[in-house]
Amino acid sequence: MIVSLILLAITYCVSAIGPTGFPTTISYDKRAFTINGTRQLLLSGSIHYPRSSPDEWPSILQLTKNAGVDVVETYVFWNVHQPNGPSDWNFEGRANLWKFIKDCEQAGLYVNLRIGPYACAEWTLGGIPVWVKNIPGIVFRDDDAPWKAVMQTFVTKIVNEGKQKGIYASQGGNVILQQIENEYGNVEGAFKNPKAYVAWAADLALSLNGKEPWVMCQQDDAPNDKNLVNTCNGFYCDNWLPGHFSSRDTPGAWTENWPGWFQMWGEAKPTRPVQDVAFSVARWFARGGSHMNYYMWFGGSNWGRSTGGPLIVTSYDYNVALDEFGFPHEPKYTHSASLHHVLQKYERELLDNPVDPGKNLADNVSVNVYGSVGSANCVAFLSNIGTSSAQVTWNNHGYTIPAWSVSILGGCGADVTYNTATIAHKAILHKNPKWHASTSAISGWSWWAEPRGIWSAKLAINSSSPLEQIKTTNDVTDYLWYSTRVAEGGSRLVLPARDVVYVYVDGKYQGMSVSSSSATVYIQANKGSTLSILSQSVGLKNYGAHYEDIVDGLAAGDVTLDGKSIKTPPSGWTQQVGLEGEELLLWTTDGQNKVSWNPSTGGGASRPLTWWKASFSTPSGRLPLAVDLAGAGKGFFYVNGNGGGRYWNITASGNCPSCETVNNDCDYVGAYNPGRCRCDCGLPSQNLYKIPREWLKSTGENDLVLIEELGITDFGKIAIMQIK
Repeated sequence: MIVSLILLAITYCVSAIGPTGFPTTISYDKRAFTINGTRQLLLSGSIHYPRSSPDEWPSILQLTKNAGVDVVETYVFWNVHQPNGPSDWNFEGRANLWKFIKDCEQAGLYVNLRIGPYACAEWTLGGIPVWVKNIPGIVFRDDDAPWKAVMQTFVTKIVNEGKQKGIYASQGGNVILQQIENEYGNVEGAFKNPKAYVAWAADLALSLNGKEPWVMCQQDDAPNDKNLVNTCNGFYCDNWLPGHFSSRDTPGAWTENWPGWFQMWGEAKPTRPVQDVAFSVARWFARGGSHMNYYMWFGGSNWGRSTGGPLIVTSYDYNVALDEFGFPHEPKYTHSASLHHVLQKYERELLDNPVDPGKNLADNVSVNVYGSVGSANCVAFLSNIGTSSAQVTWNNHGYTIPAWSVSILGGCGADVTYNTATIAHKAILHKNPKWHASTSAISGWSWWAEPRGIWSAKLAINSSSPLEQIKTTNDVTDYLWYSTRVAEGGSRLVLPARDVVYVYVDGKYQGMSVSSSSATVYIQANKGSTLSILSQSVGLKNYGAHYEDIVDGLAAGDVTLDGKSIKTPPSGWTQQVGLEGEELLLWTTDGQNKVSWNPSTGGGASRPLTWWKASFSTPSGRLPLAVDLAGAGKGFFYVNGNGGGRYWNITASGNCPSCETVNNDCDYVGAYNPGRCRCDCGLPSQNLYKIPREWLKSTGENDLVLIEELGITDFGKIAIMQIK
């Protein structure tokens, strides 16, 4: 029978699993990483410091520790720390990497520092600053002199400053692992000299710090004769282990186990059932893995303009164990924590014995055993990778193994200690939060009309044909206006559009288009009409080979009107970087005082491209807050001058259940993919947008500012939300 998980779960409230002191040495053998000479089973979770606020870090990290996670894995985000050029460094606020590492230490957590500096992470440009992209002739992530020069400067800065702050294990700190490059093996075939680049990156890393091991994930050709470990990423990595052990003298390490997935605008929310996540974890340790990291454990928020993609939503909740607002997501949190407890309890049996290749008991059913059968110092994993339950006999005991599950036998006896498919609901420690409209209502709406088209001849840029968007804007804004006079009238406008375009003729709104390649908008243009196109980038590409060569905006292809090219018209083109409201900084008090606001909701409600401002008082308490923007259209919001991120009231496509019931409605049996188990079809992809408490005033009114691109649909559906 399955032992009660209630007592096991309650353990986390009083005594968290994980490191009790910090190491002086970290090394490895083929079986595991060793800390101070002892093999350690490392359960890890990804938490990205810029995706939450410093005030939140301690509570998030404590809940992480309480769940039996003992390592935090984070990228180091290059464009967060060096946003504007080689001499511009930032380690303040959400960029305070050193405080985050210290907070991990205070919570009793080790750190795996993924320096990269390429991150991917669904983060704009994969974490690489735009000024690096603008270096003439640069080739990202190849044996390329300009790339290697800037990469070396950044990695050297991070490692050396980390040493100065004493973060490393050899200094008594809590950073036990570090990573150079990231998933390069997935794309290296597209580069001219990838092997030389991999060798150079490894040599750079080891020259800076050879005491703590370096990781290269998804890099099977990583140098094997250095203090460097190649690792696996994926939904399942247990099948990767046999080949790894046959060719490497490094432990089985899994840097990214994806317990959820990221979401695009217009998509329903991705979920991955916890039964399948637990199955993947148990299979990993059954087959000899010793280090496993959830990517993500806490996902957080893509505030400001940090989303990559393009067209990735502002939430990075990722359907993980700690939701975007820092609350345990049940049953994922407790069911995972219970598994961690069992694995940690049998750490010595797992790591002090050689990897067991396993024995087949029936079709799709196998057993892996660690320790001596017949003694208490033994643990067995009965795995069923089939799609139906199975009856098996092992060690003179009969077992029913549910489909797609692993039963763990602590002590190798008759009782099942833990089964990945069996959620003990009575053991669930937390209730999922419920959101309610706050009594702190939004009031005092007023608006200012953003000009439609070129708004400053002094700041405009003239050219014979459309300019490339990212170079022209230097990515300081999502927006670039293109304007021209058409020599002949027409109705069918076809233009390149990687993300979103809005079209105006003589100041009148014609329509919008969302596309990854070509957009068609039907317009009414007469001879001599002024055609104004607002091109919007919604997050820069973050993955793939040579994405530094991306061409954005109207320069990406031809522009035609009724089949005739207008890419090089007699009148040429005029470009305007950004919106006038951005130039005026309308999200600030000083900026708001520079214009006259219309104190009503009626006149501008349905008007595309309008700035709105309102106020609300700070709700009492310390629980997280959100703004519900279901009544808005599409745009960007600010709270007290802080960029909250992009919003879009776009309906999620498909036919799928409510997220309230998806845990019961979704079949976890069989290999997972991101298209399975979606939820909340027919609802907005996102309507709640997180507001950190530290953005708010302790007294007085807070400012809420929107740049609304389409028009407000219902002011009654815009509200401050809180958890009760």
